[in-house]
Amino acid sequence: MNAASLVRTAIVVMALLVGASVLAAELDVIDMRHLEAPGGNVEAGREKAAVCTNCHGENGKAMAPLFPSVAGLPESYLYWKLMAFKQSTRTDSVMTPLVSANTEEDLRDIAAFYASLPLDAPSTLVPEPVDDAVLERGRNLFLTGDTATGTPPCQGCHGPEGAGPPGGKPFQHAWPALRGQPAMYVSQRLTNYQAGYAIDTSQDKIMAGVARHLAPEDIAALAAYIERIGH
Repeated sequence: MNAASLVRTAIVVMALLVGASVLAAELDVIDMRHLEAPGGNVEAGREKAAVCTNCHGENGKAMAPLFPSVAGLPESYLYWKLMAFKQSTRTDSVMTPLVSANTEEDLRDIAAFYASLPLDAPSTLVPEPVDDAVLERGRNLFLTGDTATGTPPCQGCHGPEGAGPPGGKPFQHAWPALRGQPAMYVSQRLTNYQAGYAIDTSQDKIMAGVARHLAPEDIAALAAYIERIGH
């Protein structure tokens, strides 16, 4: 990425962040901009996460393509996403009944446990075959975005290797890694963002703006590329 592209990316990301902060206050979503680490107990979380392994695996890697892998994601991100599920009033939220009985301490511990696992832990899922042209489209969107539609590159927030933002600035502590996430899960999340569904946090507001102009084939290409990063 050249200097001009970096400047454009920074401008777009900052605009999205400012817009999300305003909307976070207006719509009463969880503000995830300046978060301190929840400070959970890893060993306690290992025991409390026993039920989570049915979907997310013992090593934090998804057991089915519609579920996310949670190994190595930021502790703050995991904790506040769990809190969003706990506070949700959506009747179709699978996670809400699973975490409703957990205390905030339980969720801090579970988040700490999964954050302690290797991001690139082995996965049992095998990516579906896709054409090289699809992967190239996904790679271009991830690394450079699409100036024609105003879509910023994913790497601006999630890092060029999908491992999260480099530098670890305080406002980035809850920005998740994407590498290796199942394509079906990524596709569903991007589609949900476009539809305005499950917008629980300021990050969700950002992503709703990012995904707004993605065509279905762009979503499929991005999802396929992200699934293969790190493989």
